[in-house]
Amino acid sequence: GEGPCYDFSGDGWVSRMLSTGQGGKGLAPGVEGSDFRGDGVAALTATGDEEGEDDEGWSAKLEAQAGEFKRVLREEMERGRADFERRSREIRERYAPPASGAGGEEDVLEALRRSERVMKRRVKASQDACNKSRKELEFSRGLLENLRMNEWKVEVRKLEEELEIVRRDGNKEIEKMNERVEGLMRMLDGG
Repeated sequence: GEGPCYDFSGDGWVSRMLSTGQGGKGLAPGVEGSDFRGDGVAALTATGDEEGEDDEGWSAKLEAQAGEFKRVLREEMERGRADFERRSREIRERYAPPASGAGGEEDVLEALRRSERVMKRRVKASQDACNKSRKELEFSRGLLENLRMNEWKVEVRKLEEELEIVRRDGNKEIEKMNERVEGLMRMLDGG
């Protein structure tokens, strides 16, 4: 399938390779057509946004990434279950009790127990990967919220500076008007 997959022969995730859609893994990060850096996260600018995108686009990308992680986990768990069932059938067939019925059942049970332990490790690895993805998503959401708050703080500071300039200029104008009024009052008193 396309997207990240579990490498059963290597007993680990192959989550950093992309499927070429032409029957194999091999579209490495940085290759034309890939918008990933290599660690599975879209490249960010200094402001935290992808170049040319607004906050809603960034949020949509985070939600899409979370959906992708959920989809991958679900697919991997289904593949793991199918693989477990396939292996169980193979073991049953391989260790089918001989015609005399002597000792084969214990071998089958032991093989099934080993397979169960392997599958439990794989499920645990899948759950850990999902939990890590959730933590990364929450971190990204918090980062986005902090960026939004910082933008507001900068705007408030600019407005406060402009207000202070208007107050100073207004006070100067009031002083000038007071001087004119005093001059007019002196003229009226003297004349």
